[in-house]
Amino acid sequence: MHQLPLHRISKALTRVACVHVGTPKTGTTALQIFLGVNHDRLLEAGVLYPRAGDPHFRGQPTMAHHELVRELHREGPGPQLAAVVAEIASSDAPLVVLSSEEFHALPPAQMTSLVDALRSAEYVPIAVVYLRAQPFYAESVYVELLKAGLLSSFDAYLAEIVGGGAYVQPDSGARVEFEYSRLVSGLESSFGAGMVVPMAYRPERKPGAQAVEFLGYLGRLRGEMHVKGLVNSTSRVNESQTLRGVIDRLYALAGGRPPANLGIFEDDLNARFSLLSFENVVRFYERFAGDNRSLNARFGIEIPFAAIGDVPSPDDPRFARAQRHREIFGRIIETLGLL
Repeated sequence: MHQLPLHRISKALTRVACVHVGTPKTGTTALQIFLGVNHDRLLEAGVLYPRAGDPHFRGQPTMAHHELVRELHREGPGPQLAAVVAEIASSDAPLVVLSSEEFHALPPAQMTSLVDALRSAEYVPIAVVYLRAQPFYAESVYVELLKAGLLSSFDAYLAEIVGGGAYVQPDSGARVEFEYSRLVSGLESSFGAGMVVPMAYRPERKPGAQAVEFLGYLGRLRGEMHVKGLVNSTSRVNESQTLRGVIDRLYALAGGRPPANLGIFEDDLNARFSLLSFENVVRFYERFAGDNRSLNARFGIEIPFAAIGDVPSPDDPRFARAQRHREIFGRIIETLGLL
């Protein structure tokens, strides 16, 4: 169990702003929905999840503070940040939570402007960041890039990550960090040493477990917290894409629809889209395991990619599936002329 940064908080200033910064593909959407649907119940317990800074999609709130992050990234502090701070000031809640997986890619200068705004409202800002085993994180991010139409060679994408420890999105310049000590150090440059709380993400846990863990952390920040009537969905949201979903997206990008008969087994079409080979995973282990061990030792956490036992056996069925998916994916990309 990692230590709470309470020793950094002045006894005269007990109000805390917890900024959940991601990273992407670590259960962020499910956690944001949990915080959003329980807004009123949490507020009764002294926890404000601001509605300002929340974009609307088809008239429904996404329950995350993406618009705030995009404003900070594009132009710096503006009306979104002012609205968030105003809502915080009007509630006077002792604990505030902001959440967007896009926070993790904010450059230090923009993040510092958010931290300064929270401090000016007399809150102590703390960053919470979930970290996932790098190879499977990279695979999930790649699927999201595909869905967004940002096509690139998977092998070139992996080579960039292993070579430099990060991936820079060509459309926006946003940096997705895989060397987690560097990510934490960047956050500490804005929030301060000891004010960043890394947590290990494990996708195999039961739905809802992350929300319980996060709420437990908030409770410890408060000293104690009792919330009645919480709604906790047991369904998974925004899960990793199936091969069928990826194929549908590729054809849509090419301006068409896939044929009715693709000549692919249903079991493969309905399986989670996989591209990682055993050799890919070993390369990631050699590149990032030492850094993960250092973070685990420093924070008392267990990022699940720090020991050789965390590398699946070469006989693991996921690698055979990945080989089939690679062949199918490459064939469709070539047929559609997308790369």
